[in-house]
Amino acid sequence: MKEITIEKIKARIKDNLKKAKTHNFAANAREEILKSITEPKIVVWPQTIKEKIVVHGLKYKHVIKKILILNTIARKFYLSLTYNGAQNRTLADKNARKLIRGIPFFGYLLWCIYMILKAPGKISQLFALADEQRAKDDTLATTMNQLFSRVDELRGKGEVSEARINQFFTMSEDQKIVSPAVLVTEGYITDSRKAEVVHHGAMAAKGAHDGDYADTFYYRLENIFRGSMDEIKNRQSIYLPYVTEAHTNSQGKYFLDAGCGRGEFLSLLQDQGIPAKGVDINRVTTDLARRELSVDVILSDALEYLNSLEDNSLIGVSLFQVIEHLDFKDVNNIMETACKKIALNGIIILETINPHCPLAFGNFYLDPTHNRPYPPYLMEFMLSWHNFENVKIIYSSPIPDAHFKQASMNYQDYAAVGKRMRP
Repeated sequence: MKEITIEKIKARIKDNLKKAKTHNFAANAREEILKSITEPKIVVWPQTIKEKIVVHGLKYKHVIKKILILNTIARKFYLSLTYNGAQNRTLADKNARKLIRGIPFFGYLLWCIYMILKAPGKISQLFALADEQRAKDDTLATTMNQLFSRVDELRGKGEVSEARINQFFTMSEDQKIVSPAVLVTEGYITDSRKAEVVHHGAMAAKGAHDGDYADTFYYRLENIFRGSMDEIKNRQSIYLPYVTEAHTNSQGKYFLDAGCGRGEFLSLLQDQGIPAKGVDINRVTTDLARRELSVDVILSDALEYLNSLEDNSLIGVSLFQVIEHLDFKDVNNIMETACKKIALNGIIILETINPHCPLAFGNFYLDPTHNRPYPPYLMEFMLSWHNFENVKIIYSSPIPDAHFKQASMNYQDYAAVGKRMRP
């Protein structure tokens, strides 16, 4: 195996320079360079590349060969320009020498003076050419360093993958079983919450009519699986800028949160000084919202309440986690009615479960009152159909450490937000 350094290549070029007597020198030199660069298996680079690159078989030979061919082409072009010009200058010097030295008596002296005067210019040219070539060598070395770093990085990834594959094939059949035949878990509900559920379930069953029992059941289910009031407030706060803008630009009297539940969004609007009312059919949650948050809540069906209002009287309407409880006809009627009741430059917000998200869709029927999911693009189309404009789809509640290729699959909820901008 041969070992060739850049210094040896330069030495070979200098030897060829001394032997060159014809215009065919450049071609001969290029052949020598190409031969000396492409033959070796080990190449020791300048000091800017600190490590020795070893080529094993043909694994990375094509990458290195391309780099070396580029270097050869650059040097070939440089040599052609340099040595063709040098031969032209040499011919001119020979003619001048013949003329000057042909002068009787003083010819030799004049020739010496001529060469002394010309020497500084030639030396400057040589230094300029040396600096230019040095700069090219540094640039090429930097590029090659970057390329070989990338090769090392890819080689490292390949070795890791190969090690994992080898590890898998060396495992026994028992070790390859990922899931056990039976999986037993402790459950989601803690012991303290189980006691709470049992206690409130027994209290609600004592002498309560069916409506109150169902309302209490749903309230407790929501408390455990949806999240605390502070958590819901934090999630819903992302919509405040849209409502604030509508409050500023519209002539609506107040904002309506339809299906307000425990009143979290009403509390946020109250803190911002935006007049708001809520409507819900659950007696337990409406009583809680009035008692705990001091917000204005009405016990009523959302569509019935909307129909009772004057046209163009609302700043906007929100339905948080409501439409998945309704069939398509009811959702369509709510959108149509809301468009009439919302004032110009008002807003509508429809937040629901994101069916693109596997986790959210898998838990969809954890709520027994859920009817059907609504895809984001269907909601966008329906809002546009009912004359809402500037419709946006806002994804929220990201799954920690989720990295699905389709970005929307990483979020459990989404909201379709639109403005009413035409009568």
